[in-house]
Amino acid sequence: MPDVILAALVGGAIGLVAASIPLLWGLHYERYKRALNAHRDYLAWLRGIFPECEFIIACIDQLLPTYQAMLQPGAQLVCPTKRLNSDFLAAARLGVMKHPRSIILFPRLTDAYRDVVHGNDMMGRFEDRYQRVIGSPNAAAQLAGILNPTSQALPVVRGKVVELRDLALEQQQLEMDNAPTLSEWDPD
Repeated sequence: MPDVILAALVGGAIGLVAASIPLLWGLHYERYKRALNAHRDYLAWLRGIFPECEFIIACIDQLLPTYQAMLQPGAQLVCPTKRLNSDFLAAARLGVMKHPRSIILFPRLTDAYRDVVHGNDMMGRFEDRYQRVIGSPNAAAQLAGILNPTSQALPVVRGKVVELRDLALEQQQLEMDNAPTLSEWDPD
């Protein structure tokens, strides 16, 4: 009788191990697919951040000489109406949060987004004031209060966007070099 019980226990243990192997493999494969999808999404955001940062930098490089020229005494007043694209940076902030390495990129992305929005607000205020005072005889004096802070904000915005671009390139290379593999075992 004890041999029958022992055989049943051994058979049950073998059956349990045999049944748990596909389950464990399925869980591991599902974790791998989630990591691979997160990797692909993060890499796509990183690839999109670079050209967007380049475009924002080019826009600032176009706008900055105009604002700085208006600071000169007797300069002609003009009203630049270009805005920097903050929508992509806002979407990227939400898109990169799902990845484990986003903790490195997220603070710089948030700083750049905040400064781009602030730069747009400053340019919008300048445009509003310009529209109100352009016909008056002392328009330059009335615009001086907003012109100087606006022209000082743009280099700061540019610096934050350059930092973001450089970090995104670094993170992109890191992601391409460290794609998830099926053989990694990370039981969490």
